[in-house]
Amino acid sequence: MLYLIAFLNVAVVVVVLVGIGYLKRLPQRLHEEGLKRLEHGLRRELEALKDALVRDRELLRIVRSDLQARKTDELVRLGEFFTDIFADPDKIKRLEKSPEKAREFKAKTVDLGTKLFFFTSDETVRAYLDWREYGQSIGEGASGPVQIMELFGEMVLRVRRDVGYPDTECTPDDFLRMFIIGWDEMKQKRLASSG
Repeated sequence: MLYLIAFLNVAVVVVVLVGIGYLKRLPQRLHEEGLKRLEHGLRRELEALKDALVRDRELLRIVRSDLQARKTDELVRLGEFFTDIFADPDKIKRLEKSPEKAREFKAKTVDLGTKLFFFTSDETVRAYLDWREYGQSIGEGASGPVQIMELFGEMVLRVRRDVGYPDTECTPDDFLRMFIIGWDEMKQKRLASSG
């Protein structure tokens, strides 16, 4: 019986020691399990956030691409309108004689300026303002149509840079030669008369 009591005492001491050891490690185990759950939850949230960011970035790329295409279409349409007028001296004369055509031209000029303001760089907006102000001053003794065409060519070149060709090696003269026959001779005459 004495052995039994001793055995039970030893068993109680072992159970108490094991229990104490278990209880000592219990907070650490609970902490580790909680940490694992937290890490797992954070990973899920980070993956969801990453997926949302990837989705938003792709949508932004699509929107920018669509905006770039619309912007380019608008600017090309306006460029075609002005190029068509400047390439045909008869249209310029009709503009000068017809108040209605002159109003239409002014409206298109304002439309161009507005679109340039919203869609292009500061340099392009300033080139437009130089072109427009010079065009308005022609009646006040400015040097004429060659200078206005040079300013127009400079503005179009800046638009070209803004719509996706920032490193273009083209010049305003390259653009003007495309639709004005004898552009180089016209420019040389202007340079000879002003120099």
